[in-house]
Amino acid sequence: MILSNDSLLVFETELIENFVSGGSARWTIKKTSTDKLETTFDVYFPNKGYTCFGENNLEKE
Repeated sequence: MILSNDSLLVFETELIENFVSGGSARWTIKKTSTDKLETTFDVYFPNKGYTCFGENNLEKE
C-alpha cells in the first residue's frame, strides 16, 4: 500500500532484526507548509497496533 504523496512521505520497514516477531516500524514526514515539517516515528507490536515513539516539529529559520 502506498501512503506517500506530494506532502507526505511514509517509510515502513520490511524486516527488523532483533525485534518482536511480526513487529515493524514506520517513519512519517509531513510537509505542513513551505517552511514546516512534522515527523513521527511509530513502532508496531503484534496484537497491540502502532505506538508512537517520537514526534518532531521542524521549522526553517
